[in-house]
Amino acid sequence: MLASDTCQHLFAKRLTSFKFNKKNKMIKIIRATIQILLFVVVGLWIFNGLNTDPETTKTKIETIAILLAAIITLFIYINFSPKVALRIIPTWIDKNEGILKIRTEIENTSKVICMKKRIRFQILEQKIDAGFVNEFVAFDQEYVELMVPKPEKFTIAQEINLSTSYLYPSEVISTERIYKVNPNLIQHVGLQFETDFGMFKYILWFIKDSVERWTTTIIITKEKN
Repeated sequence: MLASDTCQHLFAKRLTSFKFNKKNKMIKIIRATIQILLFVVVGLWIFNGLNTDPETTKTKIETIAILLAAIITLFIYINFSPKVALRIIPTWIDKNEGILKIRTEIENTSKVICMKKRIRFQILEQKIDAGFVNEFVAFDQEYVELMVPKPEKFTIAQEINLSTSYLYPSEVISTERIYKVNPNLIQHVGLQFETDFGMFKYILWFIKDSVERWTTTIIITKEKN
């Protein structure tokens, strides 16, 4: 890249950053203005109730308290509930011999510590000439019927990363495994992460179950040379 091109690139980058920061600042100003207006409206509403009927004022305060509790609960749910990103990265070591390396990555994308309940890994083989292969991977025997086509042989999903108890925000845990597979069959791989809400399950019991689950799947085939 030429020096002039570099300068133009840096200028464009700074200009984009400036526009982005300016946009964020405007959003914050608008948000603060809306909050101030809401406080003013609520204050006038309560003040008007005090001058008319104490019972009406009591009802208004109770209504506001309920709304505030709902907003706080929603805020906790959005900002402090666990979120993870799952990735499966396959690499053929020897396609002819069917030696396959699979790397799994789990990233905590939330703002809180993510408590692990269990992590399961599944790899099942299916025929290529089935005409259609759906995305579903069965981690339990009872769900094998949902796989199209059915796997050649079902095996119980393996629980992995047993030494991991929790993930800090932005932390990534990765693991690599090597498998000897049949290269003439489809390798259908699934990764599943389950977390426990911990103390928040008592606060958010009406929104979600106490266990949150994420699953990702990938189909691995032997590409023709």
